[in-house]
Amino acid sequence: MKKLITILLFVLLASELVAAKVFYYADEIDRRNNVAYALRHPFDGIDPDSVSDFDKYACVSLDDYNHFAEADHYDSYDPVSARTASRNDLKRLRREDQLRLINEDPYDDLDHNDIDDYKDWNCYTLRDYNRKAREDSFDNRGVVDFTDFNHMQEVRKIGRYRYNDFYVVPDDFARFNLQHATRRAPYYEPYEFRRSRYPLYGFGVRRHEDY
Repeated sequence: MKKLITILLFVLLASELVAAKVFYYADEIDRRNNVAYALRHPFDGIDPDSVSDFDKYACVSLDDYNHFAEADHYDSYDPVSARTASRNDLKRLRREDQLRLINEDPYDDLDHNDIDDYKDWNCYTLRDYNRKAREDSFDNRGVVDFTDFNHMQEVRKIGRYRYNDFYVVPDDFARFNLQHATRRAPYYEPYEFRRSRYPLYGFGVRRHEDY
């Protein structure tokens, strides 16, 4: 009898764990989903204030943040503007929000140089990055349209904190056709040449910077 009770308790506990909601804290889409879930399930012990805490999210929406900050003047959140935004604030935004702050006041300390490096694009979508790449045809950042093997390496450097809408825009993959990609000259290293005599598109061996 004790064994049966133990088994039943274990099954009940396991079912509760399986049914438990898993919360993710990547970006504004996660935040909206988490808050909506907490409000729909008021008796699950989920605190809406806890899951709505912007400090938990790697990427945020400027509109969401400012709307929340302006709703309660006595909380710890202050609206972000061109006058108050820091470099860390910019890094948590997607490109259109970054440009809104930078262009808001031409006489503040923010400029385009503040968002000109890969480390500033952790919250970009692929479309954000391609808009950036199209701005200057003379720099070394090309549009990622997946017609070159190098593009697979490029997308690893951007949008690293954003998971929900980085790859879901169908137009981003309209030309995903690697069999027509630009062929790269093979790169050989003295000892690895023996292991892979005929690397395909330069991928038979790996360069040090690819590790």
